[in-house]
Amino acid sequence: MTEQILENNIIKEILKPLGYKHIYGPDIAPEPEVTHPYKRDSYDQVILTKILRAKLIEINPDVKEELIEQAIKKILDITSPDQTHNNETFHNYLVDG
Repeated sequence: MTEQILENNIIKEILKPLGYKHIYGPDIAPEPEVTHPYKRDSYDQVILTKILRAKLIEINPDVKEELIEQAIKKILDITSPDQTHNNETFHNYLVDG
């Protein structure tokens, strides 16, 4: 099984039934000709902040924009060299706020 087959199976069988929308990477590439509203700022951008911001606003419609921006900054500031620590920190943000 190739990585592409595995990825496509996960997208089709797990993520789509949960309501996730798949966006093909080149469709949001940081290239001048790409016009997608969720276009990356750079190839180094791991967290797609435009999508994150839109979804935080969608699921928290009564939260002030200032608080949404603080939450995004907090998420983007997870920068430990220890990836396990980063994952645990992000998980704690999701669970405990």
